[in-house]
Amino acid sequence: MISRRKFIKTAGWGVVPLAAALNSCETVTGTSGRDDWRADFSIMGDAARFEAATIVTYQSMIDSGILDEAPPALLAGMNAALFKGHHEEHLALFNEAFAAKGLAAVDTGGVTADPRLNDAGNWRDALILALNLEFEAAGFYFSRMTDQLTTTAVRKSFANVLPIELSHVVAFKFILGEQPAINAGLFDKFTIATQL
Repeated sequence: MISRRKFIKTAGWGVVPLAAALNSCETVTGTSGRDDWRADFSIMGDAARFEAATIVTYQSMIDSGILDEAPPALLAGMNAALFKGHHEEHLALFNEAFAAKGLAAVDTGGVTADPRLNDAGNWRDALILALNLEFEAAGFYFSRMTDQLTTTAVRKSFANVLPIELSHVVAFKFILGEQPAINAGLFDKFTIATQL
């Protein structure tokens, strides 16, 4: 039997090359020296404005009381407030990056709720709109991250936001009783609720 001390001494040296190899396997990288941070920050500006509009739309849903009509077990209002908070975090993340480059912040001032909210006749319609907003956001982050962004920092920011957006989609599908709430294919086969 090998002693613990001998194992740690031996295994420790085996971990160093593995850690170095894994660290060098950066999966979110730029495009071979053609990084264009100005273009990427323009795309991030679009994302920030989308986040601001989503925040305002959620707040309008909450303020209108339309979600109060949902069955209490669905916790529709609580989830809307929670997800709004996530979008506030995303906007803050983007604004930190803008500040680091000396660019203007994006806020919710002057932003109006998504006009589709006017067509929401009940809590279910409002949640279908929320689901669609989240799905649109996930699609935006996924497409920009995979085929347009060039800088590692912005791609990492989008990679951190994307799973949150998708988790919101899955949560709303579950709340709306759409089964399966998770299905294969991400964007190819991922079905969403009926449009408003």
